[in-house]
Amino acid sequence: PEAAGLRIAVDVEVEGGIDVSASIGPFSFGIDKLKASGEIVIEMGPMVGELPVAAEIRVYLLDSPDIDFTFSGFASAAEFPPTRQAVRAAIDAVLASQLVMPNGLTKELVERKDHMVNEHARPKAVLRVRVVKAQGLQGSDWSLFSKSTSDAYVQVRVGSKTWKTSVVKNTCDPEFPDSDVHDFLVYDLAQVVKCRVLDDDWLNDDDHLGYTEPLQVKDIVAQSNKPRELYSNVKFYRRGATLLGEGGRGKLTMQFSLLRLDPKPTLTGISAAAASAEGFLLAVDIRNLVMPARLADIIEVGVRTERYSSFTTRVQTPQGKLKAAVQAVDKTVRHIVRQGQREGIPLETLARITGLEDGVVHEILKSGSKCPRTGQPCNLGGERVVAEVPFNTTVFVPVSKRELESAHITLLIRNTKLEVLAKDTFKLAELGTSWPMGPKSNFIVLKDGQQGIFTLHGKTSVVQLHK
Repeated sequence: PEAAGLRIAVDVEVEGGIDVSASIGPFSFGIDKLKASGEIVIEMGPMVGELPVAAEIRVYLLDSPDIDFTFSGFASAAEFPPTRQAVRAAIDAVLASQLVMPNGLTKELVERKDHMVNEHARPKAVLRVRVVKAQGLQGSDWSLFSKSTSDAYVQVRVGSKTWKTSVVKNTCDPEFPDSDVHDFLVYDLAQVVKCRVLDDDWLNDDDHLGYTEPLQVKDIVAQSNKPRELYSNVKFYRRGATLLGEGGRGKLTMQFSLLRLDPKPTLTGISAAAASAEGFLLAVDIRNLVMPARLADIIEVGVRTERYSSFTTRVQTPQGKLKAAVQAVDKTVRHIVRQGQREGIPLETLARITGLEDGVVHEILKSGSKCPRTGQPCNLGGERVVAEVPFNTTVFVPVSKRELESAHITLLIRNTKLEVLAKDTFKLAELGTSWPMGPKSNFIVLKDGQQGIFTLHGKTSVVQLHK
């Protein structure tokens, strides 16, 4: 039997010195101070067994944290805008892909058969956002013969995702096109919606024009179609009053709709309910990936449509796990293993003497021996040609009815450097979804892999969205 577990949420603010360096052409710079604040959630559960014990421990951030940093070196003097913008984007991307819901750090403590590792990653709802207009914005672009204006756009962030509207030029009262609509996957109704208006500058860092008051998803729908005040700065505290800076920077009007997921995971035809649906989610269950064994230590699988993309949490490959295990072995023990090989002691005996797994001993021996011809680690025999990487996860992507009927999606495999190892584009019908709808367990061979064959095992289904 299973029971609910324990959930602990803590507001954290961290500030400290770090030593990160980089270079752009002849200029070098670094980051010597970093400040981050946000809410960390620790979940233990579900509770299983008679004792009971927690099946897993999971740590994640409910929303993207607030980040600030100071440069050292060349960039500290001028706070070079493109550099600062690029560094912030890089930090945000890493945190979002690893720690911000639905991502997180998970440690499974009890093995459960046929268990989807991130059952928590199923969205609770979809927040549909449309930016309508802004009024009375500050003029950021100076003009000699006329009133200052701005080239305004709106940036909206929910959880790990950020969306930008189109740019409306040369006005302080922009009206945005009807097409400026975006669907955000919501995993917790306590997630915060952050909206910011900026002035688009092609040369310098975009000028900040104002923030609206951050609100949780459960509260934001009540603000639909209401002009909302813009402030110079804001600070959201989940268990306290939100801090608002100077107002009088104009107003922003947006529309918000909270769409619920149909409890039935698939469609069986274009019924009256399907025809009246506000939208759909494509759900791609990814069970495992069979790939060349030594191509990457950590990988992620992504699903990309015309407008949206979504990726799994990064997963260690068998090679990555072996390398991590080798690094955890004491240097003296590694020396004993290599010395034992030189003395002619069999691998199995070395594993028994040291208490290490055969694969770890093999990796130690491989990393310690060089092939005279190539200078690379020697193939000692018995190595895997292919490896199976378990994911046991589901990736959700918003899709329209038109996309379900005619559009293509791309499946891709990336490493930690965001290099695409393999990708291929399919019609949705080729993935086991077609009208009438129905899930179809299958495997997909990614033909575009330059390093070998990648075979993805899983199934697809579609979820209807309703108000």
